[in-house]
Amino acid sequence: MGRVQMKVDVTASGCGAPSAAAYIFNATVVPAGSLGYLTLWPQGETQPLVATLNAADGAITGNMAVVPTNNGSISAWATDPTQLVLDIFGYFGPNPNGPNATLSAASLNFRCRNVPNAGCQCLNIRTVTLSNLGTAPLSIESITIKGAFSQGNNCDSSLASGQSCTISVSWSGVNSAGEIYINDNAPGSLQTVTLSGIKECSPP
Repeated sequence: MGRVQMKVDVTASGCGAPSAAAYIFNATVVPAGSLGYLTLWPQGETQPLVATLNAADGAITGNMAVVPTNNGSISAWATDPTQLVLDIFGYFGPNPNGPNATLSAASLNFRCRNVPNAGCQCLNIRTVTLSNLGTAPLSIESITIKGAFSQGNNCDSSLASGQSCTISVSWSGVNSAGEIYINDNAPGSLQTVTLSGIKECSPP
């Protein structure tokens, strides 16, 4: 696939669950060359301007992702030609009572690497999606970050049932560990995302 939207019918594959509200995937790309990014989202909805994973160095790359589904299907789109392997690790069942906070990733990794004939190339920006799969509004009190990272988001103070918002994280390029903290009214708050930034270029 590459610059073509593809429908993935998870239920029809025999691997899905008819009652699933969202799937937990390990998405792996086997690109033909440099891959800008791959995006997964609920089939039938507008394609979001976020990346599920990036593989600018053309390497086989995987990333864990939580993707909501309305009808047992999801959509996939890649900027460049690639094979896509989706392994299902689990799913979320019918919406729980009350608010819910589901993150599309538990961790975000940032890297700078030497790329042949291109020098030191860095993955400086990544995104994580916050979804409310519950039956009541999710009240978001604060989103904070620590480490050599900064964040911007389009999350309002309240996220309605079935809605999502995006947190965009930027890395300064300095070796660092960090975390995003999301303070809300869902069970288990605080929600956290672990961050890691490593510069592997030589010379640094």
